[in-house]
Amino acid sequence: MANNLVDRVRHSEARMRPVLPLNQPMDLGYVGVIDDDGSFRYRGTISTLLGISQGAELPVSDSDARFTISSGSNVKVNLAAKVDAAGPFGAFANAKVKASITFGASDGFFIAVDGLKIREVAEPETLNLAMLRAYRDGNWQEDFVYVYQVGVAKAFTAILAHQANTDVLLSAKGRVKAGAISDVDLAGKFGFSASTSSVTQLVGGKNIKAFCNVYGVEDRWFHKPKVRQFIVEPSFAKTMTDEALPMLPARVPK
Repeated sequence: MANNLVDRVRHSEARMRPVLPLNQPMDLGYVGVIDDDGSFRYRGTISTLLGISQGAELPVSDSDARFTISSGSNVKVNLAAKVDAAGPFGAFANAKVKASITFGASDGFFIAVDGLKIREVAEPETLNLAMLRAYRDGNWQEDFVYVYQVGVAKAFTAILAHQANTDVLLSAKGRVKAGAISDVDLAGKFGFSASTSSVTQLVGGKNIKAFCNVYGVEDRWFHKPKVRQFIVEPSFAKTMTDEALPMLPARVPK
């Protein structure tokens, strides 16, 4: 699931990677390691590991972006779910407005975002240069990355399936008019009720640090170490002088 999930989120309106595990602590300047399953393992901060401040932040970018992300055609959303009183969701048969999501594959996922704030360090080029110097001196591990951008979802729902043919039932919170909702409304207007199999879920969360972008070091044979997003490779060049280090742009092209 991890590669597909990260890839689809990065190419969505979020333009960031998902914070995994769901709802774990996340902030600008955090340093960690990204595991194969996409999880961010905290190792410290820019301040504790590089001995410098992360500096100022850019003004918060506050948008009304509303979007959903899913693993594809194996996810089916039903916004007018009918519940059989004798079925697995019978206890919720009397809920006025219900929605269901069916995951046809064991790596299925569904994410809904209603509103997004983006926080970002103002001068990542300064941190990037400090990171490269620390890397050259052996004080920055080859698999470390640091967080320079965080996306805070105003309303957020994420459901990750673990088994194929899993059904999830959501029930409306407060007054929701049946027939006047969309998939995005599952972000903030519904709560988790039940599922037929185990799922990882965060439904109806508010102001969730759901996304982030990171910088790390890429080092290849016969090339100077450089800063890249998401890419961290083994070191073969730790004898460079400060003068030989490149001055880095504020952004690395995708």
